[in-house]
Amino acid sequence: MRSISFRPACSCWEWRCCSLASASGSAPGWSRARAGPGFVRNDKALAALGISPRECEVLELLAEGASNKVIARRLDISPNTVKTHAARLFEKLEAQSRTQAVRKARELDLLP
Repeated sequence: MRSISFRPACSCWEWRCCSLASASGSAPGWSRARAGPGFVRNDKALAALGISPRECEVLELLAEGASNKVIARRLDISPNTVKTHAARLFEKLEAQSRTQAVRKARELDLLP
């Protein structure tokens, strides 16, 4: 079993991918260390949509209203990589804009 931890520079969230290819055939599971009371992330929707842990980090920062440049700095990646992650999120969530992507993610319980 392979374990990966991602932590944005702001230290607000901690993402963990429990198993990228588990023997049981179950989908990857992500848990947020400080998710707040009552919120339960829809891991089945994440798996069904094929959203990666890094895309989840980008989605969370999009929901905060961060620009590509700010997201790139926080995640220590290039702005072009942020654009690629955002474009793939838009495809997976069938969204045309950041606002639509965040709204759909909240409807699917991917974001609080």
